[in-house]
Amino acid sequence: MKNLNFKNFEIKSVVEDNNEMFIEGYGAVFGNVDGGNDIIDKGAFTKTISENRYRIAFCYQHDIYNPIGKIDENSEYEYGLKIRMHDSNSEDDIKNKNKKKILKEMSIGYSTIKSDYNSETDIMHLKELKLWEVSLVTLAMNPLAVITSM
Repeated sequence: MKNLNFKNFEIKSVVEDNNEMFIEGYGAVFGNVDGGNDIIDKGAFTKTISENRYRIAFCYQHDIYNPIGKIDENSEYEYGLKIRMHDSNSEDDIKNKNKKKILKEMSIGYSTIKSDYNSETDIMHLKELKLWEVSLVTLAMNPLAVITSM
């Protein structure tokens, strides 16, 4: 996990079924300038999804050594990287914080494979990323990375 970086995650919905919490949303929005002056380009996750679809961790605060659930689906759409995940049944404190919107943002941990820096705009275009994990976080880099429905 050399050169691991972190990015935002927009949660689209949270559903609880039999005490399991399911979260759906966009791990990345293509074409959006974030707080780090980066833009993730469409297609940036194509290779990592095809090679590592089932090896992407679901964590809390980027703690890769203590996963809190499992990612069931991850696919690129026109808008961005869509993810569906569910937590483990032992994460009641995290579920409660999520329901009360104390934890409402998410972030991705990744390595940059290919990028292009524009010195005139001071923006880095992230063209290919290796996705390692998706995390519930207190504060994400992108103000759009919030739960939009529960």
